[in-house]
Amino acid sequence: MPRCGYVDALDVERIRHEIISRGYSIVDNAVDKGAIGEMRAYWIDRFRSSSSPQPVIWGPYYGEENRIIHDHSPTHTMYRAYDFLWNDPMHTITREIGLSLSRMRNRIAEHDERAGEFLQTDRYGIYITTSYYPAGSGWLEQHQDEAAPGERHWHFILPMTFRETDYADGGLFLIDRNGDKIDVDLNMKPGSVVFFDGTCPHGVDRIQPLSNSTVGRLQMFAIPAYLELPHEHDRILENVSVSRYLKARLRKVRNRFRATHS
Repeated sequence: MPRCGYVDALDVERIRHEIISRGYSIVDNAVDKGAIGEMRAYWIDRFRSSSSPQPVIWGPYYGEENRIIHDHSPTHTMYRAYDFLWNDPMHTITREIGLSLSRMRNRIAEHDERAGEFLQTDRYGIYITTSYYPAGSGWLEQHQDEAAPGERHWHFILPMTFRETDYADGGLFLIDRNGDKIDVDLNMKPGSVVFFDGTCPHGVDRIQPLSNSTVGRLQMFAIPAYLELPHEHDRILENVSVSRYLKARLRKVRNRFRATHS
């Protein structure tokens, strides 16, 4: 198949049919293996060298800074990098491939190809996220994504580490439309991408380490979200100190006084 950048042209009709009929479609040889190797090396080093303990961000706001966090909670243990499109890319190749696969996903779902890249009045957008599930502890509980009425909330996931090469067991699973649990990672290899309906139950079984490797599970995908406004977002409001709040209130009073006496 012809390649456009790092991503091959895919059989959109076949993938769409498989998602509609069974909930997912695995496509082999979709992404350049050399690029995946470069991404893998960059992110494994980056996660090991720079991250901060913070809760996973499920509801981003417009204007957030890029960040790398790690979080251990009753529902998951993971590292996650957030690459928001209004910021400079955290890693150029990762963003380029993420946007290419997002456009492909949009075509498969019969959406506008660049949906989510440019904010509209509904503030729907996408951001590129790279997630790392460490060997021995990484996991994500089974969950279902909510879709807007009448919308296809479909995802893609590009793995950069692999079962039996980097970790022994565990990984992405999905409950298909027949109610069967599909061991997705068992069927993935370098260059593979899985497209799936996010409203199907899915999660990540705990990553079991190999005896000769400390590498866990590494993946990338573009998350669609409705972005909040900064002044309405609880995480910003929680970080506003009493002194900063009082200064802001006094500034408004001072400006009002100046306006009435000018």
